[in-house]
Amino acid sequence: MHSLWAKKRKTVKRAAAILFLACAALFLFQQSDYCQRMFFYQLLYDKDIKNYAAANDLNPWLVAAIIKNESGFKASAVSERGAVGLMQIMPETGSWIAGKTGWRGFALTLLTEPSVNIRLGCIM
Repeated sequence: MHSLWAKKRKTVKRAAAILFLACAALFLFQQSDYCQRMFFYQLLYDKDIKNYAAANDLNPWLVAAIIKNESGFKASAVSERGAVGLMQIMPETGSWIAGKTGWRGFALTLLTEPSVNIRLGCIM
């Protein structure tokens, strides 16, 4: 009887160790860049984000995180205060940035265009 109990304890310990290792592996996988990109940060507008982030020496994942937080990747988002687009740029700020960069023909309606909004948001 004693040896049967010892075998059960040994089996339970092995199962617990395997479960612990599986949980640890799953946790590490969940923290990996691959998993974050594939499942948590679906990088919509990735070409614009990468291009404008690189042009302004920014981390593209930071830009994507700002977009996710500010608008949830909804290009037509408008806040209660009037901030517009993916990066929630205030119209006055958009006009100011466009003027500082010498952008002629800038119109506030362009702030809902993803590439324009990301471009201006990365310059700030």
